[in-house]
Amino acid sequence: MEKTGVWTIRSKPLCPTFYELGWKPKWNKWRQVSLFDDAIELLEYLPRREKAYGTVPDHDENNEIIGHEIYPAYFVFPKKGRFNPRVSRKA
Repeated sequence: MEKTGVWTIRSKPLCPTFYELGWKPKWNKWRQVSLFDDAIELLEYLPRREKAYGTVPDHDENNEIIGHEIYPAYFVFPKKGRFNPRVSRKA
């Protein structure tokens, strides 16, 4: 978020998602969203995580999930994780 209270929604090729690495907005179109003052105030009071991570499934040649790779992420609302980011979750 910029100091102007405008969020830019755009493609994030290195963002870990539930299915793969990379995220795109609907219809692959970027847009800007103006936030209400109440939303800006709420975001300012939210605790910031110094580091956040996401997992991406790792598939074998049959497209079966054999583990998960961990990637750094920059989420506004990260989930609390219970894993060591230095350890891969491959089977």
